Amino acid sequence: MKTIYIHPVYPKTGTTYIQETVLSKVKEIEKLIEFNEQRTSQGPYFEYFKSNFYKNNINGNYYNFYKKRQNFYDYVFEKIKISKNSKFIISDAGLLDPFGSPGTSNIYLLKDVLKKINNVEKIEVKFLVTIRSQSELIASYYAYRSHYFHDKNNLSLLLKNSDFMENFKFSNLLTHLNEEFENPKILVLPLELLKENSSEYFKNIEDFFQIRLSNEIHKNTKVVNANSKIIDDKKYFYINSYKENIILTLFTKIHGYLKKFDIYDKFISKSNLKNTLKNYLQKFNKKTIKSKIYLTSNQIEMIKNYFKSDNNELEKKYGINLKNLEYY
Repeated sequence: MKTIYIHPVYPKTGTTYIQETVLSKVKEIEKLIEFNEQRTSQGPYFEYFKSNFYKNNINGNYYNFYKKRQNFYDYVFEKIKISKNSKFIISDAGLLDPFGSPGTSNIYLLKDVLKKINNVEKIEVKFLVTIRSQSELIASYYAYRSHYFHDKNNLSLLLKNSDFMENFKFSNLLTHLNEEFENPKILVLPLELLKENSSEYFKNIEDFFQIRLSNEIHKNTKVVNANSKIIDDKKYFYINSYKENIILTLFTKIHGYLKKFDIYDKFISKSNLKNTLKNYLQKFNKKTIKSKIYLTSNQIEMIKNYFKSDNNELEKKYGINLKNLEYY
């Protein structure tokens, strides 16, 4: 039997570290998508999980939906069938991102394809769920994705918004996964464990994937893409800003508008010219530090209290000591 590992969840939980430092170095696990494919607009994965669901809701174009689902199924099934490997992975920090599109609805899209594959080629599905203390995750995520939120300049308002806060209850995602995939094997892996006990962090990965990691990987515990820094005993999170040129802004708006029409699928979506032009224009973007934020001690305490009960249930069910990692 072959195994497909799914690594979804939030950005800013050590996803890039696992992808680049760990998984990309393990030959026994074959990637079903490139780890950076979530940043592109081509390929059956993107078309099914990202662009297609959006257009399907806008236009009610169910033909496109089923066609792209079949394309992704064919793509995955062909790779599994011809490969000599028995382990495969789909790793994308935005796959079930609640603030992305379509977010957690992707659980059902994923289930459809994997169930169809299992009818032909028996597979086992396992989930690697990386988490991070909500007091760290919320601040880091807000800084990373501040342009997504209406209250861009006031994190304190969002902390009072229950709809916003509920997105960071890990049990919500885990309950969905258990219900839809009939209690699959799930490894819940806290990012903090990498710093506090790297040996246990790597052992959890090795046991879950049934592999052995090299000494080189064990020694490399530096998290990449960190967007924070401790200054005078306060942890600041940096909000980046991109100053776009006028032509790129216009190109992006036109591109988004054209996605609503069938002509996009026929002539534009797979065009190399589109991506070449976009990549060229993006070179002129200027990345600057817009501002930095930090959570007060009262805000940190409030966040920990808000998620205390949920985190307590999480550690009981999955055998992890979140209290020692200062989740509550």
